[in-house]
Amino acid sequence: MTTARLITVENRLAALFLRPGGKSVRDALGAADRRVLAKLADLATTMPATTARLRELVDAAAGDPDHGLDRIYEASNQVFALAGAMGFTGLADAAFSLCDLIEATRETGKTSWEAIRLHADAIRLLGAKSAADRSDAAIVAGLKELSAHLQRPAGSPDAED
Repeated sequence: MTTARLITVENRLAALFLRPGGKSVRDALGAADRRVLAKLADLATTMPATTARLRELVDAAAGDPDHGLDRIYEASNQVFALAGAMGFTGLADAAFSLCDLIEATRETGKTSWEAIRLHADAIRLLGAKSAADRSDAAIVAGLKELSAHLQRPAGSPDAED
């Protein structure tokens, strides 16, 4: 009968964890949180300019409505993404509502520039605020109601001609 030999293999990863130095998990997470907060602060400082640019695009779209709608959609989608990343749900919802309105415009062929301007103004207002408050929900609810109203078929009982 042969004798069994026990071979110990060094676990290099475990040895690295046991070595002194480096960062603790708490330190690494804290540093990551600080970097994220710094990036969010940078995004927050650019938000008023981003939302103002959206209104400028709406004003400029009169000369080329089809191409203008694409630019407005792209800018609104950018606001949606930035606001979502920063946790500004009211602003994100308003930007999403504008994107939804533009999609409906493409499907129906009917463009309500007044509704688009209203959305852009509301987005600019919400983007200038430093923190969300109760009026955000009321503004967004009004925008969604307007958008839903404009998307109703012409012959439906709730639609106006």
